[in-house]
Amino acid sequence: MKKVIKLIALLTILLSFFSFVAAKEVYTINNHDYKAIVNQDGTIDIIETITVSFNEKRHGIIISLPTTYQKNWQIEDQTVFRQYYFPITNVKVLSNQKNKVEYLDNSVRIIFGDQDSYSNKQEVYMYSYRLVTRDLDLDGLQMVFLNIVTSGWDATHENCDFSIQFPKDFSDDNIKTVFPDDNGELIVNHQNNTITGHYNGIIAQDEGISILVDLGHDYFQFPDFNMLARNICLAIIILVLTSFVVYLFVGKDEKIKAENKVELNDDLDSSLVGLLIDEQMNEKDLLSLIIYWANKGYIKITDLIDDVQFEKIKQLEEDKYRYQRLLFKTLFSKGKTVKLSQIKNQLANTIENIIEEVNFNYLRSKDKLSTNDSIIMQYIMIFTSFLITGSFVCLLYYEYFFLLKNTMAIMLIEFTVITVISYLFSLLYRKRLQLRIVKQIICYVVLLLLLIANQFFVYYLLKEVSIDYYYFVAVFILQISFITIMIVMRKRNKSYNELFQKIINIREVIINGNINRENDKLIEELLPYSFALGLSNQLMASFQQQPDVHNDSDIVNNYSYIMALLLSFAATNQSVVKNEYTLSSNANCTNANTNDIDIDSGFGGSSGTSW
Repeated sequence: MKKVIKLIALLTILLSFFSFVAAKEVYTINNHDYKAIVNQDGTIDIIETITVSFNEKRHGIIISLPTTYQKNWQIEDQTVFRQYYFPITNVKVLSNQKNKVEYLDNSVRIIFGDQDSYSNKQEVYMYSYRLVTRDLDLDGLQMVFLNIVTSGWDATHENCDFSIQFPKDFSDDNIKTVFPDDNGELIVNHQNNTITGHYNGIIAQDEGISILVDLGHDYFQFPDFNMLARNICLAIIILVLTSFVVYLFVGKDEKIKAENKVELNDDLDSSLVGLLIDEQMNEKDLLSLIIYWANKGYIKITDLIDDVQFEKIKQLEEDKYRYQRLLFKTLFSKGKTVKLSQIKNQLANTIENIIEEVNFNYLRSKDKLSTNDSIIMQYIMIFTSFLITGSFVCLLYYEYFFLLKNTMAIMLIEFTVITVISYLFSLLYRKRLQLRIVKQIICYVVLLLLLIANQFFVYYLLKEVSIDYYYFVAVFILQISFITIMIVMRKRNKSYNELFQKIINIREVIINGNINRENDKLIEELLPYSFALGLSNQLMASFQQQPDVHNDSDIVNNYSYIMALLLSFAATNQSVVKNEYTLSSNANCTNANTNDIDIDSGFGGSSGTSW
């Protein structure tokens, strides 16, 4: 009885063991057929046909094609470690099963089968793909080292056939093989640049077949990514030069030559001249209105030595500019006759508010002063500025990695980052004169650092491509050049040119002193304009050189009022420049012409499992 019990126990153990083995072998690969065509550029076109017998119900199999490798090479008694990325492209399923192809970070997966159905007892899976190999970075040594059957399968192979066709001759002595010689025999034939082989035997899950062919030096002609980078840079240079040509025809202001005539009218008051000449209104521009109104008969200014008195002669019309009406109302807020000391604090606050409002409105309405063509081109350049670095990084990245989704993501990042930076550069350039020089420098440095950071991002993405560093420098310089052209892509329209012509004429007459010596009235009318332009010193120097004019004339007295006004008001408002005539004519010329100025096994092979 005890013997029977022992026999039953032994049978139970054996049955459990065989059940475990059977569970492990869910499917068997009856035959694995592998065909490869090696191309001159190092790419390899591969077709694999796998005949599978399922031992239990399964939906199908999942094929994994690796793209990354880590290798230890033994070269002259030295172990050399290398990492490679060999993209898988042109994946096609040639059999009739339902399937899905997934591109992952380190591999490509082909999922055969459907969730709602099971495969037949025996299935033939057929698929093709291209393995894109690169230079092995082994001092010019080139080889084909292919995995025919990898050890990544979770099933046993019973048979294997393969053929590898090469583009040129090679020696039989250069062929080396790796195979499980304990389980079968590998037969390899070499004829007419083609290797064929057959293995009839069991290939266990942890075994495989690999073939290495030593091809010496200069066998392949791998893509030259430096040449590709150079061609992309040439295309970018053409883009930048084209944008510069467009700027010359569409965005560059016409040079305005001064004419020997002066037109002064109510539509061009002195503060407006100060605003338009350097694209910002400041305290001096607004203070010039007081002298302007005195010349027009609206007010009377009296120098009290320690103070300045203003007397309203007539009311300012309601059709005058808002900033004029606000300043005039503040000036006489305490009565018809006031002293500067009585209103200095209120006047300072009003001037500050007016300047902020006028400069803000000027920026909003600046488009009305520019041609439509230049505005359109500037915005086109803002939204295409990403093409400089975007096309460079994306084309090189895709040609090396063949990852379309990643490439599109990079393009989106470049579009967002560079477009925002370009817009901020354009906005900063428009507001540059409204910011203190320190803030301007900080803003420009921050934007420049963002561009540099983006360039390091580009370098990080392409570091495996191994292109020369100066291409990155060239692209950065071209990006800066393109943005520079973009920010000045604004051209004055016809009406603004006509207005600017009048301003240039006024400025030129003041600078050169080209005034009729008998026309004292013109000199008096030019005083507020010279004050706004920072040219009072030049005007009065020209006036005092006239031998027929005495120092006690009304014009000299008006000039003394200006100085008294400045010195008195500056004592309470530190934002006003005390020594107004230190602004030279050359500095204002520059501002006026600003717009006249860019391992152990080989490579490849498939592995898989069932599902």
